[in-house]
Amino acid sequence: MAMNVIKLHLGKARAAFLGLDIGGTKTELCAFTASHRFIVSQAISTSELPRGSLDLVPAIRAIFRENLTPTVKRVGVAMRGLVVDGNVAYSSLLGGEVNQPLAGNLSRELGLPVTVRNDVSAQAVAELRFGGRAPDESMLFVNLGTGLRLSFFDHGRQLGGKKGGAGEVSLGSIFIPEVAEGSIALSDLLSGKGISNLHRLLTGEVMDPAEIFRRAKQSSQREVVEVFCRELARLLAHATFFYNPHVIVLGGSLTLSADAYLSRVRELYCAQVIPLLQAEEITVSRLEHGGCLGAIIK
Repeated sequence: MAMNVIKLHLGKARAAFLGLDIGGTKTELCAFTASHRFIVSQAISTSELPRGSLDLVPAIRAIFRENLTPTVKRVGVAMRGLVVDGNVAYSSLLGGEVNQPLAGNLSRELGLPVTVRNDVSAQAVAELRFGGRAPDESMLFVNLGTGLRLSFFDHGRQLGGKKGGAGEVSLGSIFIPEVAEGSIALSDLLSGKGISNLHRLLTGEVMDPAEIFRRAKQSSQREVVEVFCRELARLLAHATFFYNPHVIVLGGSLTLSADAYLSRVRELYCAQVIPLLQAEEITVSRLEHGGCLGAIIK
């Protein structure tokens, strides 16, 4: 199945790296030159892949085999889950707790070096390397996409934790007084599906995240966006007390609507964190194909 749904058309381009980013909604395969310059990509819905079991592994292998050329010298995978040194301890994409040595297995089967990273960690690695970040600064990367996750780097070194679970804040819950249920999971608030869920809870109406932010000045959506801003600022403030980063970088699909909320988030953040500890910058990643790019960085 996978061999028929992702096929890159390289033309005369000489690809040195192939990066596969398997997200909650979209799966993208990218080709890069030896200098990490983007060549071409193709994306499909992740629902077209055999999610939820180890059947995804042969599908990943088939995607790479279909697109390998003699010039490719490394491939990489970015995927949701707990990943340490190329070993996937847990991933809903693979069926849960699997302890799968994915990088090693793929490397033997493909005959090439393989890198496997958590998808948000891959975006953060790419931002650190190609986003104009100073090598001596600490960076907190916050993914606001299908889900929610943090990734922290200090002087180029990632804080990963025992099983690669550092930054898995989406598993926690928070009290939201505006919501009848009271407590709500962070992933059901500070993500694409989250703000849609919040909008439904507060207004009774289902609405796309981009539309919610587009209507941010209208009465119904104004309250939703204000709650989102308040809780995102609170999360960034608490993360600052833990990590004390030089810079906070937001990534993920919700950053496409950052003009509707970023200035308010900065304002609320600064009201909670003393100037001495505040991040010097809260900004949005401008990198394209960051998950694929971070997946192939050694």
